[in-house]
Amino acid sequence: MTSFIEESAWPESFTNGENRELLEKFYNLSNAPNPGSDASEEALAELFDPEKGVYQLASKKAQGREAIIELRKALFASIPRREHRVVKIFTFGEDQSQLLVLGKVEYGHHHGHETNSDWASKIVLSTSEGQPKLAEVQIIVDTATHI
Repeated sequence: MTSFIEESAWPESFTNGENRELLEKFYNLSNAPNPGSDASEEALAELFDPEKGVYQLASKKAQGREAIIELRKALFASIPRREHRVVKIFTFGEDQSQLLVLGKVEYGHHHGHETNSDWASKIVLSTSEGQPKLAEVQIIVDTATHI
């Protein structure tokens, strides 16, 4: 599996292997071919807490797995290629469940042009049925540059 998180992005204090694997899966699925396909969006939504999971990109927000699937399909309908690269992760709290993630993204559009920009994300991790889950992913990016 390709890693879209630079090794130097991880803080030394981030020692929870399950949470690290969860983040790796999230970014691999975010960059998966055929964005907007039911299978890739369902797999990504499974990473979220089933009831209280929140996904927000700029001003667009969804809560719950079905809503997350529908929002992502709508958001990325005209962007067939995405490549997110995580360049730095900061942790907060004793349990390292609150993260600030910094990265770069490159989008390939249906019309053939490419755009790129920096982004930041607030991520809150939780546990559901003994498994690590995403409770919240709030992405801050200048969406105007990607039109």
